[in-house]
Amino acid sequence: MIFGFVALFMISIAAFAVSAVSGGGAGLIMMPVLGLLLTADHVPAALSIGTAVSSMSRIALFFQTIQWQIVLRFVPLALPAAWAGILLLKHIQPAYLDFFSRIILVR
Repeated sequence: MIFGFVALFMISIAAFAVSAVSGGGAGLIMMPVLGLLLTADHVPAALSIGTAVSSMSRIALFFQTIQWQIVLRFVPLALPAAWAGILLLKHIQPAYLDFFSRIILVR
């Protein structure tokens, strides 16, 4: 199990590097790895926590180059959409969520 967590840590670092350079995509790298280590109903929560930590660290690293005009246009529309996604995930059964994520990711 320790090897799994060490591998998860190394893959997370590589996914962060790819995501920082390309502007996203770490979740696509991390989801199959998390699927091997966690149960299907824990993967979205772990991925959300990892995405939040990754976003905060990117903000800290690139704070000087953020274009705040774009942020001010994007955030007011993104927050209600994120809230709607949370409510949708709250009401979907984990089995259906697993089924749809497998279809989307062609696992």
